[in-house]
Amino acid sequence: MYRSHTPVRTPWGMSQDAEAYGEGITFYSTSSHGGMKVEASLAKLMPAALRIPGNWFEEDCDASLVVVAFPDRFPPDQVALAMRDLKNLYPDRYTEWTGQALDPAESFTLRERAFVASTAKDFVARAAWGSWHDDVPTGSVGVIAWRLSTNEEAGFLVPEDAYQRHGEFGCVVDESSAQPWTPPGQTENRWTRDVPEVLEPLSKAALIPTRRVQYGDTVYVLTRPQDRSWIVNRESDGRVFKMGPKQLKHCKLPAESAIQEASTA
Repeated sequence: MYRSHTPVRTPWGMSQDAEAYGEGITFYSTSSHGGMKVEASLAKLMPAALRIPGNWFEEDCDASLVVVAFPDRFPPDQVALAMRDLKNLYPDRYTEWTGQALDPAESFTLRERAFVASTAKDFVARAAWGSWHDDVPTGSVGVIAWRLSTNEEAGFLVPEDAYQRHGEFGCVVDESSAQPWTPPGQTENRWTRDVPEVLEPLSKAALIPTRRVQYGDTVYVLTRPQDRSWIVNRESDGRVFKMGPKQLKHCKLPAESAIQEASTA
């Protein structure tokens, strides 16, 4: 049940409504997003694998950590959904918490990691145009594809039947059957992606707590400031980038859910 409250500052803006799930757990909604706040004294009772520094748990993904940690506070169907989300989104946390390894069939993230690793040297379609487009002939699909290993993007005309057979994480371009193609808005059919904006270090007051993640042999620090963008610090050379959730896919990092967590401390 929603209760009246004094607006508080959340990572997603000022709160508009609040809902308490017993003492110490409150869900806050804002004009754009929302999430749960767990009071520090209660957060200490959570399994270490389920904690997040700062104790703010974003509603779409992180809130599942709170629900499975305190299942008596939530309806059984919500607990079941949260457990499914935990396996799908945070398999490393699940394994650390339970001691049980997951099969990729149980976890979207594990399947995505395997796909990213196996296709790092391939072009994978990220956008597509059907034959309704003036520049795409009948029987073909025009795509913009990205190759992780070189950070290149390229345009291709892919046979329509091959495109329609794409798997869970996109169409892997077979360069032996695809034709080079210049997509709308481009002047050539192959280019290197722009690197994210390099920033001066931000004050700690502007940030909520960070987490360290690892992709391959490179360790990054991800920090979400108040504006829902990401601050990404590459530990190997100290460079700092700012990017939104979509931009996170546009540099040499894969999608956020494909990054292996090195630590939550």
